Amino acid sequence: MKFWPRSIAEWLAILFVVAILAAVLWPAHARGGPSRDAACLSNLKQLGLGLTMYAGDNDEKMPPRDAWMDAIGPYTKNPQIFHCILVKAPGLYGYALNAGVKSMTAGGANATPLVYDSVNYGRNASDLFNSLPDPGRHKGRDNVVFADDHARSEDPHEVRP
Repeated sequence: MKFWPRSIAEWLAILFVVAILAAVLWPAHARGGPSRDAACLSNLKQLGLGLTMYAGDNDEKMPPRDAWMDAIGPYTKNPQIFHCILVKAPGLYGYALNAGVKSMTAGGANATPLVYDSVNYGRNASDLFNSLPDPGRHKGRDNVVFADDHARSEDPHEVRP
């Protein structure tokens, strides 16, 4: 029993099947895929939890807006969470803190944007929630973590203030 193709037609059939599989699978990996989007959302969730822990230790006050990443560093274990996985250049971050949030509200029922994808790539970036990428970095959407610690992917046109 032979497993090798014997004719040019069999080789062409195999190449055709491989080309079809590549055409079907390639778009899933072209713009990051679901695992990269999930990793970014996870980063934001961890940043939100770090901010919540910081606030819990500091009378519900937020860290200084020009040093928020530095302030929550001790509350996070992995320094890579400060970098959006789709921002490839070294030294760039891609997340910003909502400078309009001065303290965490009691009870965690606040759906105010806290940290989000940003076109401000500097360390400790902050603004009044106006630097969302448009279109978003994650298949046209932006990732946002809210003051009540939930994180989700948002359409940049629906979440803008």
